[in-house]
Amino acid sequence: MANSQRAEAISTLMELMEDGSDEVRNWATFELGMAYVDDRSQLGTLDSSEIRDALSKRLNDSFSEVRAEAIWGLARRRDRTGLRLLLELLDGEERANGDEMTAAEILDREYDAPVEDLRKGLQSLIDAT
Repeated sequence: MANSQRAEAISTLMELMEDGSDEVRNWATFELGMAYVDDRSQLGTLDSSEIRDALSKRLNDSFSEVRAEAIWGLARRRDRTGLRLLLELLDGEERANGDEMTAAEILDREYDAPVEDLRKGLQSLIDAT
């Protein structure tokens, strides 16, 4: 994908992250959040202050799934706030599968790694940033 097309796609996703529809915001946040780790993505591997800012704005979204996608997208970029929020999710009683999967992915662990190991690994990353 050419750089101009990539920039247009990122801009479009950021606009869609502001949409009035929960599902539209959710999918746009997911796509931008995953672009960092999915080398098969047409967007490639992306990180910038603009992208982190767009994801950070979704941390207060009214739709819980959008908030989770924003946390996961930031954590994948090893953003301190994203890592801290992901750790808080893992400390909670009601975890989503995506919380553990994202932590395992970031730490390069198996998806069935014990939650306590994931917590310790995230805390180490937080301490190092």
